[in-house]
Amino acid sequence: MIDPDGDFVNHWGEGASVPDITQQETQLFFYFMAISYLDAGIEAIHFGQVELIAMKDHGQNYAAWDSLLARIRTAALPQLYQSNPDGFPWPEALVSE
Repeated sequence: MIDPDGDFVNHWGEGASVPDITQQETQLFFYFMAISYLDAGIEAIHFGQVELIAMKDHGQNYAAWDSLLARIRTAALPQLYQSNPDGFPWPEALVSE
């Protein structure tokens, strides 16, 4: 989950490193946590310091973040419709800008 080059390792103290969103393990962990929160009924998720976590992704136009958020949004849609049988009234709220 941490940067293979060692950037921001132990950034906030021993054992408290910045995750690297381009690493598959990091994406799987974030996805697992987001889906767990959604399953628990939580409606809003804060993903932390996006720029810092995207230390290796900003040069790739944030492709890893975009892919991860798209998967989370796709997984969230059925729950949104289930919680509102008449349909989710603001589908544009799930569109990435």
